[in-house]
Amino acid sequence: MTVLEFTSPDGFDTELRHQFEAKTPSWVHVVASGNAQLSGTVGTNDEFFEEYEVRLVVGPWWRDVQVVVPFVTMNGFHQEDWDEVDQAGWVIRELSWDTVGGNQAPHLDEERIRLKFIVSVKGEGSFVSRIGYYFTAAGRRLGAEGLDSPSW
Repeated sequence: MTVLEFTSPDGFDTELRHQFEAKTPSWVHVVASGNAQLSGTVGTNDEFFEEYEVRLVVGPWWRDVQVVVPFVTMNGFHQEDWDEVDQAGWVIRELSWDTVGGNQAPHLDEERIRLKFIVSVKGEGSFVSRIGYYFTAAGRRLGAEGLDSPSW
């Protein structure tokens, strides 16, 4: 299975973010949504689904993420020649999340959220062009540069 990894803000629309904290003592909460422009998710067969493992690195830098409640959906599907396609479609499944750490200053001790899921595409010449995502996350602290890092 082909793995496709995309890291915002490259190839993403502007991500909308909101931060809030409940009554003290509490974790930091972030709600965010955006769109990733996918490339490489191409259907090559009318009979079988082509599967791609997609990984989206999203949201701000964190010092400590504890929980993420993600949602992803298809926001763009293109078929080049419906007259020649017997069957076409798409499926998103196995949505999960983890974190990836920074490998250079100032993010050495920080991490970002990575959404992981399988996209299946059916139909010769079918393309998934955009994935929409939304998540609510909670953790002990955001990264040193706050909610707007990385900036858009």
